[in-house]
Order: sequence, then C-alpha cells, then structure tokens
Amino acid sequence: LSGNALVNGIVAPRSVELIRPEIHLLRHSDGGFAFEMGDGMTVRAERAFNLDEWIGKKQDPSQPLSYLKKVSIHKAQFDYIDKASDATLKAPNTTLNLERIGETIIFDTGLEVFLNGKPAKIDLDASYNLTTEILDMEVRSSELYLAGLSELLPELDTLKGLEFALGGKVNLSID
Repeated sequence: LSGNALVNGIVAPRSVELIRPEIHLLRHSDGGFAFEMGDGMTVRAERAFNLDEWIGKKQDPSQPLSYLKKVSIHKAQFDYIDKASDATLKAPNTTLNLERIGETIIFDTGLEVFLNGKPAKIDLDASYNLTTEILDMEVRSSELYLAGLSELLPELDTLKGLEFALGGKVNLSID
C-alpha cells in the first residue's frame, strides 16, 4: 500500500503483482474490447484500466490508482479472442511490467505466442515521458510468421500469402 495515501487516510495500492493469472482479451462484434479473468468475470477495457487516473502528473486523493507505481504480471496465460472474426491468439507465458518512475512510465513485456500453431517470441520495451510526451520503444521478434498475423484481424488479410518468418529488432521514437 502507498504510505503517502495512508497518511492522508486513503487506502491505495502502490504496486500490484499477479502470478500465473489467466487473462482473456475479448474483441466484441461491435469493436469494443473487454477483459475476462480466469473466474469468468468480464470488464470492458475502458473500465478496467483508466489510464488517465494512473498517468496523471500528481497523486489525487479522489483517484486511488494515481498512487500506483508498478504493475507486474508473471507467467500469465494470455488469450485474445475476436468474436467478430473468430480469430484467437494464445500467449501461454506472458510477462508484463509497467512502472512509473517520476515523470516516465516504463513498459516491458515478453510474449511467447502461437500463430496458426507456430511459436513466436515478441519482446517490447518502451518508455513514455509525461512532460516531453516522447515515446521510445524497441520491439524484438524471432520466428514471427507473417501469414499467421492475418488470422488475428481481417485488416491483416493481405499478409496471408507471406509464408515466412521474420526476426529482428525495430527501434522507434515518437514525439
């Protein structure tokens, strides 16, 4: 719990850690997203994570999540299910770390995904500065079969004929 919040009479988390959770991201036919946890509880994505609360520049007693500094998810079973296209993505060993250090939010994740039954590894490291509004990221992948991406969204159907794997690193900075 956050000591700063407790001094002000507020119970607010400083960090959250989940170990081996089952997380399902659902895309409904209307295009909206929802999270479903292992117990079957479903929450629309915009209600599950109100990023405005968390990334605000100051801690706000009326918004307990503004005291949150770190979220860690270890060895999660992550599934993406698109109800409109029947596409699915399984990532059985997902890690995610999100941490706020001063005015910077650090994000890193590692996914071991299966696309059309073929395994791929994707890692993403990113940082976002709240003051400068600069996003820096690095994406690394190995054995990512492009044709498998076409099964995720109808918009990626043009990748269907690309039956080869990519691996490498991309660095990107957005101002």
